[in-house]
Amino acid sequence: MVTSVAGLHETLFGQMTFHPQAEPRALYCMGSHFTGGLAMAWLAQALAPSGVPGEAAVASAIPFEELEAEAASCPPGTEGVLWLPFLVGGGTPGFDPALAAAWLGLRSGHWRPHLVRSVMEGVAFNLRESVELLQQAAVPVETIRVGAGGLRSPLWRNIVAGVLGRPLQCVEVGDVSALGAALMAGVGAGWWPSLAEASRAAVRLGPIVEPPADWVAAHEPLFRSYRQAVRHEDAVHHANPT
Repeated sequence: MVTSVAGLHETLFGQMTFHPQAEPRALYCMGSHFTGGLAMAWLAQALAPSGVPGEAAVASAIPFEELEAEAASCPPGTEGVLWLPFLVGGGTPGFDPALAAAWLGLRSGHWRPHLVRSVMEGVAFNLRESVELLQQAAVPVETIRVGAGGLRSPLWRNIVAGVLGRPLQCVEVGDVSALGAALMAGVGAGWWPSLAEASRAAVRLGPIVEPPADWVAAHEPLFRSYRQAVRHEDAVHHANPT
């Protein structure tokens, strides 16, 4: 069992990163996932009517709400379509810049809604790797909170809850980075005695998202396929370096 920051750092070195906290003499451990909302933004432009990259694709990008509605029409597990979410290389757990994104399992009966939902699920699979690393290091994962970015999407929240098999606590914050900076400034100005007090005063908790029971079971075989596919791709890239 890991009982200290030093032990945790040794256990997870190279898989997660450690950074100084705003509070004195404290660190936080972070799983790095480079392709989250980026994947949906890319997909919205790649499927845009313009058909070519650049400003035209940005201007004609498919609205997220439209893609989300289409993804909701697919069952959990996306009928076997698997997305590897590595458009800009891989972060946690392998930190491998050679990893690339890919769709696996595509067949003629799959259409745009399958592509969209598979992207959401692939990102959730990558997030699950960070949670499992912490659990393997004997770190108690008591609460998982979600807020800004793509996880403002109700569907994506349900997918993440289903992939993790755990409830999610929503945080009603539009931009967590900007709010955090403002709270630190407030503590520095003496408005609050500590960041903990500032957080309690300013951060509002929203509803809890329970994982749909049938989604948990549906995602398990695809997550195993995801792990196997990532290991295979990693092995191929290291056997044939470019």
